[in-house]
Amino acid sequence: MDITHALVLGAVLALCVFYARLNSKFSRLPPGPPGLPIIGNILQVPSKLTFLKFAHWVKQYGPIYSINVLGQPWVVISDIDTAADILDRMSNETGERPRLIKANEFLEHGRNLSIMPKNDLWRAMRKATHESLNGRAITNRLFIQEEEAALQVQGLLLHPEIPIEAPVHRITSSLNMRNLYGMPSIPLQGPSPSHRLEEIGKVLFDAMVPGRSAVNIFPPLKYLIARSQWLRGPADKIYKESTDECIKLLRSEPVDGDRFLSSALREKQSIHGMCLEDSAWLVGMLHLVAQYTTSIAILWLIMAFTLYPEVVKKGQLELDSVVGHHPPTFEDLTQLPYLEAIVKEVLRWRPPGPMSVAINRDPTAYSNGHGFNPDRFLTSENEIREPPSDTHDDFLSFGYGRRVCPGREVAIRTLKICAAYLLWAFDFQKARDDDGNELFPNDMDMMDVGPTVYPAPFQSQMIPRHPDLEERLRHCGPK
Repeated sequence: MDITHALVLGAVLALCVFYARLNSKFSRLPPGPPGLPIIGNILQVPSKLTFLKFAHWVKQYGPIYSINVLGQPWVVISDIDTAADILDRMSNETGERPRLIKANEFLEHGRNLSIMPKNDLWRAMRKATHESLNGRAITNRLFIQEEEAALQVQGLLLHPEIPIEAPVHRITSSLNMRNLYGMPSIPLQGPSPSHRLEEIGKVLFDAMVPGRSAVNIFPPLKYLIARSQWLRGPADKIYKESTDECIKLLRSEPVDGDRFLSSALREKQSIHGMCLEDSAWLVGMLHLVAQYTTSIAILWLIMAFTLYPEVVKKGQLELDSVVGHHPPTFEDLTQLPYLEAIVKEVLRWRPPGPMSVAINRDPTAYSNGHGFNPDRFLTSENEIREPPSDTHDDFLSFGYGRRVCPGREVAIRTLKICAAYLLWAFDFQKARDDDGNELFPNDMDMMDVGPTVYPAPFQSQMIPRHPDLEERLRHCGPK
């Protein structure tokens, strides 16, 4: 046998061993769609709107199944009880993140709380975040959310010519800048101090999408990239610029003397065991995640108000009976169970992180899961329904176990006060084209930005409910 034949035979044997081990690994997982040898299901997983394919496979393979992406097993869960068993009760074993090498190791150097492994830095960041984003801490900043909700309505009222996305983007950026850094409110026309960081964030988010990066699919490439300045250079540049922007924001001068999370991190770096870069990245990534997810939820909320006038009417009847003609406040929200149900339903109906779409359609928990029906979260006495034990089926979009979103309470309160202000200020109708035909927003027309999914641009006609709305709003903004 010559050397050529020996090499070929060796390669074939190595491939056979690899394939045998691969089959052994996948034999212990729940069955799913059949794939090709070696590459598995990679050609069946779309690079855009991946969650739609996953939800489709649920109908064929049941509430829990697995796929093979170039030897990497992915398990998809769409059953609430199974998710609670695996992701909540077994969170010590299942709380790790996929090894997103491009994002976590090259672009972010292991400093993004949402995707980093459960190491000492993760624990330090998690503790620092909980100390500053717990219910007691954020209660002192509720006035900021009320003021920004009023400014959002003002922007929609005075500038109907601009896309809806602009005032929605403004409120989420402004809330984050004020709550995280102590900065002043951001005007609708800008400038925004976080603009450059948000541009970079699109690159960071895109790298988190499963299967979109070659090094995530074939991890041995990591060692080649790490040793090549030419291959690693673009990622190094993004990391440096991201770090510079995050540090610049962290060091910015506050306007009210209370910088919330950023001030606590600067004062207690040694206590938390984090360096300047760690602290800057923690606050910067909290801003980006909140920026994307909260703005997405508000856009879906406005679309729901446009598509479901009966929901708007019921919400306004409840709201008017409590607040009368004055603008809503957080004190009013405790008396508005239907409004709370609206917020729960919009997060279930169109979650910002679409990988939870299938589980939010679990037919054992939600009848007609594709429809928009806030009443599913109410009892027959029109009170908020308590979720079944250990399922938190009312806010599944915020995750499970030790990976549950640390900013959950802030996000929920923001959505509640925004929904209240929108219902208090406007009636919602479908926009019309030049010929007078109604323009129906398509709730299945979406576009993904990294691991999040936005509604495609849509129009809504918002009609003021109060003739002096502009004057009333002047007294609600920042003093």
